Amino acid sequence: MKQDKASAFRSDDYLAFAATTLIGFRYQLQPGLTTDIVATVLTLPLWISVVAAYKHIRPLIATGVIMVLASLLLSWDTAASQPVSWETASGVVRFAVFTIMSLGPLCWARTRIGVVGIALAYSAGAMLRGLLSSAVDIGLLWKYGLALPVAYLLLAVLVATRARMRTCMTTFCMLALVGVLNDYRSYTGICLLTALLLVVHRRQPLHSRALHKPLRTAALITALAASVYYLFSAAAVGGLLGSDIQAVSKSQAGGDSIALILGGRPEWAATLSLMMNNPTGYGAGAVPTSIDLAWAKEGLSSTTLGIGGNYVNDYMFGGAFKLHSLIADFWVNFGLPGLAWTLALAAFFVMRLTRAPGDPARRAMVSFASIAGIWFLLFGPILSNLPDVIFLVALVAEGAKSQVQAVPTSSTNRGESAQHDLA
Repeated sequence: MKQDKASAFRSDDYLAFAATTLIGFRYQLQPGLTTDIVATVLTLPLWISVVAAYKHIRPLIATGVIMVLASLLLSWDTAASQPVSWETASGVVRFAVFTIMSLGPLCWARTRIGVVGIALAYSAGAMLRGLLSSAVDIGLLWKYGLALPVAYLLLAVLVATRARMRTCMTTFCMLALVGVLNDYRSYTGICLLTALLLVVHRRQPLHSRALHKPLRTAALITALAASVYYLFSAAAVGGLLGSDIQAVSKSQAGGDSIALILGGRPEWAATLSLMMNNPTGYGAGAVPTSIDLAWAKEGLSSTTLGIGGNYVNDYMFGGAFKLHSLIADFWVNFGLPGLAWTLALAAFFVMRLTRAPGDPARRAMVSFASIAGIWFLLFGPILSNLPDVIFLVALVAEGAKSQVQAVPTSSTNRGESAQHDLA
């Protein structure tokens, strides 16, 4: 009987690892069906009750799914005044619903194999996806296929080995360097800020659950982020990071380091202009009209991108709204509820950032995940980065304690340490 229980226990662990890998893989099996959808649906009986043990996760999933489905009413209302592609709408809604629901199996898997297990499994699936993507053909495999999975993998190793401060800092400094060499500036900034936060929190007691003054911590983190941005952008514009990065940065900032983010991600200028003229959003599948394009170009006229070019006419507003920001994309597709939902996610990451654990490796995991999550919400396109944001939420969510795995006696202590929760 004991042997049967042990076997069942291990089989659940294997299933958790496989499901998480499939969610990270997101391979299209046929139109409208991907591996993450299969994993989410097949494990539904296992995760539906487990998510209640996690703080805020069940309402996050429920409100997210309801919000996305209800957005079809907004699309229907918009259809009275401008074109709506219902094929596009169904695709966006399906993608958003199942991606949000994948938070369930990820949280369930975390109770079985711990944060180390889900980080390893998700990174394995994401790496395989990157290796099979078009990024290989265009020579941008690291930037678009491997950078994030490698970071997740290294975070898992750091936590599993209970790495010390120096090892954690060296790891993220090296990742930042690789980011510079591959012209991945946002990734470099995230890694540098993670390393800086490790230094700032180095005197926090090892088993401290939270920082005593979260507001002060939030202000400090904001100041650090601003400092990293200013110094990094000044170095980029000044040519300290190489001539290629200098050329791109100057073209985006007009030679001014202060304007680098606005120049690099001018879609926000268009988004704010659209928000002022149509505050309630458009709904999934809405097709931009000449009026929408005029509003957007009014905002873009103050940026280095300008109002012409294929990027604006063909990409951002060519048959659909693509605003290169999860917050903006959720607003345009799902209306004000979508805006509120993504802002709630941003608040979640900020709170986790101010409550980073005392252990250096786990602190590095929470810091990197929270900073990356906030960045993707602000500047990441929905199709590329919503799955990563959902994974990062599962990785750092407070709540259920991970179960300690059945490991040989000689490695019990290491097994336990690898399964510690990040709450």
